Amino acid sequence: MQIVAETFWLPKHGNTPAEYEDAFFQKKKFNQDVELFRTAIADGATETSFSKKWANLLVQKCCVVNDKKQFIQDLPELQKQWYAEVNQKDMPWYALEKLYIGAYATMLSLEIQENTYKIIAIGDSCLFHIRGEQLENCFPLTHSEQFNDRPVLLSSYANNNEGIIENIIGKSGLKWKKGDEFYLMTDALACWFLEANEKKSRPWAKIRAIKPGNFKHFIAKLRSIKALRNDDVTLVRVITK
Repeated sequence: MQIVAETFWLPKHGNTPAEYEDAFFQKKKFNQDVELFRTAIADGATETSFSKKWANLLVQKCCVVNDKKQFIQDLPELQKQWYAEVNQKDMPWYALEKLYIGAYATMLSLEIQENTYKIIAIGDSCLFHIRGEQLENCFPLTHSEQFNDRPVLLSSYANNNEGIIENIIGKSGLKWKKGDEFYLMTDALACWFLEANEKKSRPWAKIRAIKPGNFKHFIAKLRSIKALRNDDVTLVRVITK
């Protein structure tokens, strides 16, 4: 199977690229014939420190182990890795306080194999499966009103995940056909997509037309008309051929 994948991202309006707290994998444009393809996105919570590092660790893990049970088993080691990487000597007291709170993120991963695909998610980053001019599947949220200010978040501290692990949800054995498209989006863009779909305005046509040179303009326009709230934005577009 041939997979063409490309990632588009922007920080909040008014922020620098260094302040972007989402994460994604693959890091480069992908165009290959493969038997297995994996990609993932994560949305680090702005209210907590070191969330960008946590989000990056999550997407890297998902693209090595895209299995819900194994992912949960590997979480303790991933949490230790996060702590080791962010716990620096001579850290000021206010940074230490935030370190002890931990980092939080949503996460979404996609695995495509011959004829089938698998999804794992926690929180409100979403995947949309498009076939021609039809929305075949959306996951894990299906309606724009499901978005709110308190999504389920995965913590870098095990004690903060009590009651959360069961919210890591997945689907496997889903069917796809040659020519299908998959769009992975963090919450702000995903909410816009579902709102536009509910208005029958075919948002996938706009996503399909995006090129690296016009993504910034596309997002700025949506923000200017209040169709998109000001947040970090990440889009992974996957096309099967």
